[in-house]
Amino acid sequence: MQYNLQSSLVTNLRIKQKNDTFKKPDSWPNIRKNAQNGHIYLLVDDRYPIGFVATVTGGYSINIDGEHYDDYNSQDQFSMADWSDYTDTEGYTINYPTNATKAHIIDIYSQTESNDITAFACARTAASGNEAQGVLWAHFHINNDIDLSKGFAYTEYYNDLLTAVTAKNNLIIASGLDYCFYNAASLKYLPKINYSNVSDMTNFITNAPALENTVLDVSAATTLTKIDICGDSTHFMSGFKGLRISNQAPFNSAITPQINISYTNMDKAALLQLFNDLPTVTDGQSIKIVGCSGTKLISAGSPTIADGIVSNFSNSNYLTSSQQVALGNNFEIVTAFITTDFTSYQAIVAAPQNATSDRFIIQVETTGKLSYWTTNGSDGIIKHAGSNTLAENTKYYLKMICNNGSYTVYISTDNTTFVTDTSFTSEYSLATNHIWIGKSQNNIFFKGSIDLNNTHIKINEQTWLNIDNYLLPDESAIATEKGWTVTVS
Repeated sequence: MQYNLQSSLVTNLRIKQKNDTFKKPDSWPNIRKNAQNGHIYLLVDDRYPIGFVATVTGGYSINIDGEHYDDYNSQDQFSMADWSDYTDTEGYTINYPTNATKAHIIDIYSQTESNDITAFACARTAASGNEAQGVLWAHFHINNDIDLSKGFAYTEYYNDLLTAVTAKNNLIIASGLDYCFYNAASLKYLPKINYSNVSDMTNFITNAPALENTVLDVSAATTLTKIDICGDSTHFMSGFKGLRISNQAPFNSAITPQINISYTNMDKAALLQLFNDLPTVTDGQSIKIVGCSGTKLISAGSPTIADGIVSNFSNSNYLTSSQQVALGNNFEIVTAFITTDFTSYQAIVAAPQNATSDRFIIQVETTGKLSYWTTNGSDGIIKHAGSNTLAENTKYYLKMICNNGSYTVYISTDNTTFVTDTSFTSEYSLATNHIWIGKSQNNIFFKGSIDLNNTHIKINEQTWLNIDNYLLPDESAIATEKGWTVTVS
């Protein structure tokens, strides 16, 4: 039968959600409405199995779509391997996510009203290997501390459908959060969380590219030993914008890095704020910021940098991207430079292929002209010559546009009036590489200065690199001077 949750729940404990901004998909039933105190509600997709354990003195009970299903001892596992075997209630018709047709509401509550659920972990014992769980939305209508360690995932169990977690008064008081949202690919919304009793946030949120604009302040966690809020090269967490921590936290986990915010959208300002928050440490602690949007460009060696102007390049002093990127065949490179002499070849921008060669170079020739080298597959790279002769000690602005393999390069002396330097085509898409500024792999470095204030790279019309995501050496020193190792690649 179709069961109406809203009419089945008591109404005398209604509490208005404070700052709860999650807007459920239209087809989903509202598991927040008329929720009972002390209960946990799960909206689950019947295409997937579901399993969990709850810790509560005296045991816990489960209703499915408002009908009593079964009673369990504390820490006993509820498991539904195949919803097609369940016929007691019809569930709810839904049309989100794609291909979903039916959902059920699981209501979890203590058998003894005065006893609180103190821990919850949503993972089913799989028959073999990794197994996705079917939770779409979880709502915690509780007042007490709760341990959510492995709350919605572990290494072999994960909830990549989980879209939102909400809570009574939009607040969860957590006592454990490690592996809570591991591989949470669909997670968009979280409530406020009280972190004061949390000491371990290993793999707290990982690979969550759908996460909406989020800044987490865990500065109340003064005993924190480790925290991971990170994506990977295929799961960039664009919605994660900032992290605040306590400068009293020991971060003394034996597992490094103690802080991992890689592949998140923390910009330069957010990174500097985090560096300033860091406690002083003495045990070789590490903070990992690989692929972070504020660290796409870093120093190799020690070129001279002042007000965004980089000079004194050499074979060991240049700039490099902290993560690799595929320029492909739709990109734009803009830069500005002054060369001091034409006595040797000079690389402005390059993409190294291996230890001895490059896939791509923008280069100054000894003739005073520019040349552009692009990959030609297994045949190496080929040269495309520029037509304009440059002058020494003159600032030039360069703009290279590649549109589906068709290249046009423009130069200017005033950044307003541009002339074409060359046009050419290349059928090969530029593969994944680091980007170097001021040096190429064949030991050609730039003589003069490059202006980062007028330098950017766009890929498929999206800005990938500019001055705002360049981390200066003295800025990363904020962390290193406190004893931290900053890992950027």
